[in-house]
Amino acid sequence: MTNCIILWTKEWLAISHAASAKVATIADKKFSSAIAVVVILKN
Repeated sequence: MTNCIILWTKEWLAISHAASAKVATIADKKFSSAIAVVVILKN
């Protein structure tokens, strides 16, 4: 029973880690495109 919980927790951590990495990538793309817009507007 304990092994089952440990496996499930590891699985959940892996999923949440992957999800946060994906969110970070999306946020990073939006952030860099926002910087690009600012640079274009300043020039």
